[in-house]
Amino acid sequence: MRGRDVSAIFVGRSTLDLVYACARFPEPDGKVDPTASYRTGGGPALNAAVAFSALGGIARLCAEIGEGPFADEARADLRTHGVELFDVAAGRPDVLPVSSIILT
Repeated sequence: MRGRDVSAIFVGRSTLDLVYACARFPEPDGKVDPTASYRTGGGPALNAAVAFSALGGIARLCAEIGEGPFADEARADLRTHGVELFDVAAGRPDVLPVSSIILT
C-alpha cells in the first residue's frame, strides 16, 4: 500500500469489546479478578477497518452503531484510528452488541 492513496469500505458486524486480562479462566459458576481491563471497538468489520487505516489506507466503515454510551465509545475509537463511519443505525438507541472477552 502506498500511503493514503488507497481506500476501502468495510461492511459488517461491529461491537464494543470489554476485555479482561485474567491469570486463569474462571471455573463454572466461578469468578476471577482481572489484572487489567479495557474497552475498545471490535467485531470483524470494525477491526478490519482499523487495521487498514493503521497500514495507511483510507478506511470507511458501514455498520450498525446507533446511539448510547457503548456506541459513543465505539465511535470515539473509530475517530482515534481515523476511520470514517457510515452508521446505518444512526439515531437508534442500544443496537451495538457488546462482547466480553477473557484473556488468559
